[in-house]
Amino acid sequence: MKVMNENKVARWQILMDRVEGDLLQVQAALANITEKRNNLSDEAAKLNRMKVDYLESFQRGSVEPQLKAKTVFIKDFVQHLEETLVSIAREIEQIDRLRADIKSRYAELLGQFNKYKALKSRATSAFRKEQLSLENKEQDMRNVLRFSEKST
Repeated sequence: MKVMNENKVARWQILMDRVEGDLLQVQAALANITEKRNNLSDEAAKLNRMKVDYLESFQRGSVEPQLKAKTVFIKDFVQHLEETLVSIAREIEQIDRLRADIKSRYAELLGQFNKYKALKSRATSAFRKEQLSLENKEQDMRNVLRFSEKST
């Protein structure tokens, strides 16, 4: 029985270690994807500011005759910025879906880890109780032997 409880403790520890390794990988993936999303958001904000600046230049150029030649280039550039922003928005949506999947996997692994941890705790507790019971029985046996030796 003692060996069986020791094996249970070891088994739950092995399973905890495996899940913990997976948890660390998922945490790293989550950190990477969050960083990528933040970088894309920063890039989109920067491009939006550029778009606003160029639209203002475009409006000034359409009023001032000497800047009319530049307005065609500005208009094309603003259109390119808009396409880039749409592309970034799609990429952010994909990242958000991937991030949700990763968070779901993390929650699943965390649940497994906590389950194995609880099972290991129970097995450890049972093992300690068993050890204590065996020690008490041994002590009782020694006491009986001592008593019987004194009686004779």
